[in-house]
Amino acid sequence: MSISDALMWRYWMLLTDRTPAEVAALQREVASGARHPMETKLELARGITADFHGARAAEVAERHFRTVHQERETPTDVPEIEVEAAAEPMGVVKLLVRARLAPSNSEARRLIQQGAVRVSGKVVSDPFATLSATPGQTHLVQVGKRHFARLVFRTG
Repeated sequence: MSISDALMWRYWMLLTDRTPAEVAALQREVASGARHPMETKLELARGITADFHGARAAEVAERHFRTVHQERETPTDVPEIEVEAAAEPMGVVKLLVRARLAPSNSEARRLIQQGAVRVSGKVVSDPFATLSATPGQTHLVQVGKRHFARLVFRTG
């Protein structure tokens, strides 16, 4: 939903079967306030997703969007990533790279400094922060708005 309202109308014209008159009518409804731009974008996304992946996939994608972005909740299908356990706490930077949630240490530090990393719902702002990494320990990690992973620590 990160496309501008102006660009949305080009998508309606190019990627849907709506006629120019139907798109113009939608534009007038949004301009008058009778229709919310976000709901119009959701309808567009649902239609495009259904065309390429089927109605069921469109429903799942919309539910995911509403859960994660509108309601700010954790999605139900968070992937589990196994990480080798350690007796001592591990640096969050190192964990992000090991779990492939960041491509490098410097990128992981940048993400932390920007406030884009959460562990168990709390923002990590210290690039030197550590997490318990004992066997069986788990941490729900969010990087940015869209990437979630449950880190599960296992023995070597």
